[in-house]
Amino acid sequence: MRKASLGTIFLTVFLDLLGFGLVVPYLPGVARAHGASDLTATLLGATFSLMQLLFVPFWGHLSDRTGRRPILVWSIVAAALGLVALGSATSLWMLFAARAFTGMATANIAVAQAYIADVTRREERSRGMGLIGAGIGLGFIFGPVIGGLLESVSPLDRVGALPAYAAAGLSTLNLLLALRYLPESLPAGSRRGASRSVADGQGEGGRAAGLAGEANPAAGGAAPRPRPTSSPTAPRPQPGPTPPSPLSTPRR
Repeated sequence: MRKASLGTIFLTVFLDLLGFGLVVPYLPGVARAHGASDLTATLLGATFSLMQLLFVPFWGHLSDRTGRRPILVWSIVAAALGLVALGSATSLWMLFAARAFTGMATANIAVAQAYIADVTRREERSRGMGLIGAGIGLGFIFGPVIGGLLESVSPLDRVGALPAYAAAGLSTLNLLLALRYLPESLPAGSRRGASRSVADGQGEGGRAAGLAGEANPAAGGAAPRPRPTSSPTAPRPQPGPTPPSPLSTPRR
């Protein structure tokens, strides 16, 4: 298995959040262009955060069973699809569906943090978690700036469509880098449920081997111990006559 590096997971998180930052400034305006009120336009961003809140523990629990790499790779693919759907949305419900799907897909921050915990020693763990925070912060800093520059030169009619497609392109680049440079960090033997399955298999195998050995001692099992049989007890000797006491002898 290839050795994971902190730079790899940092780049994964940075590109993920950079794509998120590209489209954030235009979401309220896009929602209003489709007839949404001010409250509904703000709910478009809240939908994304709500889906992340719901799916962060789900993806974290699933990564404990299947490994970190499959969850991270799948989330990047789903984020790219959600951003393409966002750029192609022609109605308000499509906007909400795209944001909900993207929020569900990008709820992978807990998996990225678990990845850091897997590949770092205890004394290096705080540095690794700091890189995660740096990737999130840099994505939010540069994402809106790059999105504004792209929108200023966009030849498309829909507001925010070019930043959304650019974010999907970043997710595709992120996917290629993850497939090439992001190894699995959680070995199969360390995953949740693996030790229990091995222990159960050994226990059942041991019991089966024991029963087979008792049934067929020649097959390598120990022969059953013979049960102790009760031997006939010898009769106790009967006490003889008691000799007379000298005090009880009559005088002559």
